[in-house]
Amino acid sequence: MIYCDYNSTAPISPILIDAFASLKSRPFYNPSSPHKGGKESLKRIHQTEHFLLNSFSLKSADFKILFHSGATEGIYTFILGRLKQLKKNHRSTIFFYSPVDHSSVLGVAQEFEEGGGATKKIPLHEYNALIDWKKLEALFEQTVASKVDEILLNITWANGETGMVEQLSSLALLKQKFPKLKIHLDATQMVGKHPQAFQIPEGVDVASFSGHKFGSLHGVGWSFYHKDFLFRPLFRGGNQQRGLRSGTMSGELIWSLELALKNSLDNLPNLEKSYLALNYLQGEMKKKLGEFGEMILPYEAKLNNHSKICNTLYFLFYPLPSDQFLPILDLNGLAASSGPACKSGSINPSELLKYLGKEKWARHGIRFSFSPSDLEIDSPLVKNIISQFGHALKSAT
Repeated sequence: MIYCDYNSTAPISPILIDAFASLKSRPFYNPSSPHKGGKESLKRIHQTEHFLLNSFSLKSADFKILFHSGATEGIYTFILGRLKQLKKNHRSTIFFYSPVDHSSVLGVAQEFEEGGGATKKIPLHEYNALIDWKKLEALFEQTVASKVDEILLNITWANGETGMVEQLSSLALLKQKFPKLKIHLDATQMVGKHPQAFQIPEGVDVASFSGHKFGSLHGVGWSFYHKDFLFRPLFRGGNQQRGLRSGTMSGELIWSLELALKNSLDNLPNLEKSYLALNYLQGEMKKKLGEFGEMILPYEAKLNNHSKICNTLYFLFYPLPSDQFLPILDLNGLAASSGPACKSGSINPSELLKYLGKEKWARHGIRFSFSPSDLEIDSPLVKNIISQFGHALKSAT
């Protein structure tokens, strides 16, 4: 089987298998314990914190780290936690989000409204479902005129369904224009798949990550948050992590983030090869699809602007809906998926496809997301993907 569902979950990085083979090196102790083992585990966690900040070129004087179970929890913690903080201080806010954001963002928006906050949907370009910044600025101007105390904005850096990447070089200027603006960045799909993944755009207040997207142990992630971004914890207990997320921290899970991230950093120089292979695969798959489908938001190599992450292709297969075509792909040795990565294999129609004017085919989207470290044009992997894709099409048509 060729695994083509990396945007959903990446396999555990081989570097972890070697590191965890030795029981002596595993930081399994409770980091809150007063004995030597607990202190060693806490020291390892602090080392990982320093590693994360250094890897993303962030200063500990400006940004703090909160470990959690993944970006879904991070999104809930910082957006709902911010709402709680503002309500405590009797301040008003409006939360802006995209209709094609991760499902947890949509859930947060609903809870935001139920908790007394106001929400608005971000305007998107109809041709690529990315943010229409001119229209968004116009909405911000209206919001500021309404005397609201704060604007809270969620941005999905890379869309897990199409692989499209938001260009965010002007965020700092946007915040200068709108001083009331606070920004949460969902950076889940970027690490290991884009050359700018380790460059948090200036102006971001919070950035959230999930380790299982790039090969750590599952069930762990983290968020960088600016020291001035105050929020209320979702739950209380043992006062871990400065009282902002109670519960025993797992030294093993947190250490796995560092190990897997080192692997992603080492692979950065190879991403250009992955983009070349992605472009080649896209062309070959498009030929085989022919009249039976179309590529959605294809990668445009001639622009050389890294407008997508380097591992994702998304297409429509006209003859069959995705829940019928995916098993055929599976039988032909290709483990692919459909819909957004947070709902891999969902039979619900894709909101993104509907937004792009493809409502008729909203149940026909197929997403291939490959290993970003294994893609090379002349590799056996690429040749086998093309061959097995052709066999699957013959079976389906």
